[in-house]
Amino acid sequence: KKGGRAIDEFNQESWQEICFILSDSIKENINERDFEHQVVRALEVLGWREFRGEIERQISIQVGRQGVLKPDLVIYGEGKKALIVIEVKRPQEDISRDDSISQLKSYMRQMKADFGFLVGNEIRIYYDGNLNPQADPFLIDKIPFRKAEKAGCSFTELFEKSNFLSEAYLPVLDRKIRKFNIKRESQKLKTILLSENTKKKILEFLEKEFADYDSDIFASVMSEINISLESSSSQHTSISEAVVPTKRP
Repeated sequence: KKGGRAIDEFNQESWQEICFILSDSIKENINERDFEHQVVRALEVLGWREFRGEIERQISIQVGRQGVLKPDLVIYGEGKKALIVIEVKRPQEDISRDDSISQLKSYMRQMKADFGFLVGNEIRIYYDGNLNPQADPFLIDKIPFRKAEKAGCSFTELFEKSNFLSEAYLPVLDRKIRKFNIKRESQKLKTILLSENTKKKILEFLEKEFADYDSDIFASVMSEINISLESSSSQHTSISEAVVPTKRP
């Protein structure tokens, strides 16, 4: 059984080998089919084997009566369950294009695969299992093929066959999803705080808090001061300018 340091070294060496296979040794004008073969080699570094039927290339998926989808690569588990769908693009192509991403997501949905890889000049990892926090497959990470890339070592650890089948990715996935949810809820709260409705509520609170003062005095003072909520990335909006104090009877 390997110790922690030996495991780290193994993951680092595996990632360096993957970088060699998918980047360092790649000719500039490589075609997509040859690059697909290199991706299979990289998957075998992680313990998956094509000869066992764990990796299949260019399978046809019937969609409706006439439609056919052909994902580049699929990794299977027991009972021919699709585990990971892989879309391969030449390193020269821009894999951030919407059509490339949409294509992979469509394959994932049709195959009911929890994970998808988009592989080109980097690797993008998507998740679409039961824990997915959004409607579309969730982008877990984008990892460039640099040998010193720490995320690459994590990738080799999590998607190494035995680790993956034992769901060693769950703690990392949980952290990614929690971070995503915090960011999403924070943005939602920020939008609410900067809304006209919130500004109105703050002004109404101030009017009630200082109700002992004549309404004309309150309105006059508010016109001379600036109370604002502002985003650090945008211009602020003054509460006193945005909302005119209501005249109290």
